[in-house]
Amino acid sequence: MKRNKHPVPPHSPFTTPFSPTAQEMGLRLRSLFQWKKKRPPLAVLGLVCAGVVLSGSLVSCQTAAVDDSPPLATDSVPERTEKPQASVMPEETEQTSEVPDLNFFFGGGWGGLSWEELLNSGARFNGSSLLNPDEIALDYSILNGSFTHTMRLQSGDVLDVALQVDEGILGIAIEGGNGTPLYQNDNLDTSQFHLEISQTDSYQVTITGSNTKGSIHLKV
Repeated sequence: MKRNKHPVPPHSPFTTPFSPTAQEMGLRLRSLFQWKKKRPPLAVLGLVCAGVVLSGSLVSCQTAAVDDSPPLATDSVPERTEKPQASVMPEETEQTSEVPDLNFFFGGGWGGLSWEELLNSGARFNGSSLLNPDEIALDYSILNGSFTHTMRLQSGDVLDVALQVDEGILGIAIEGGNGTPLYQNDNLDTSQFHLEISQTDSYQVTITGSNTKGSIHLKV
């Protein structure tokens, strides 16, 4: 009976045949014991994968944090609104309306005015007049303006005053030659009164009417 020099191992699907040579067998055995140097263990691979995933999530979180950061606060400059300029009212000039001079109508001259200028001034008198050193008597339908008449009065005289004011405004002022006032009223009504004269003097009687109608009588 012949014996084979190299016996053949039994063959099955679950067996791996050894290499026929000792060198090839040694290489296969070496590869089995040195697998850790060639392939990292699964735990290490898992840790590496986990690190990659975590680093990606950290980067995404930081990116979201940067994207969601509020805008930098800037100093808000308030809009400049122009203040409405206060309307400057022109300075009111004191308007002194000159009283028309009626002396022309009572023989006091033109007063430096022409007839046209006298009419344009608004001086008006329509009525009758009696002027003496001791008496003034006027009866008029219109008196608009002012005139002055001089009366010579003695100490102890009593000046009787009778006024009729139907329309308008009437005023009378009486003062002595040195400017001492004896009587003054700028808004008279129909009335009668007496004035006692304490000093002999020439008194200036100024009568002023504003479109008035009526009568005046002053007599010692």
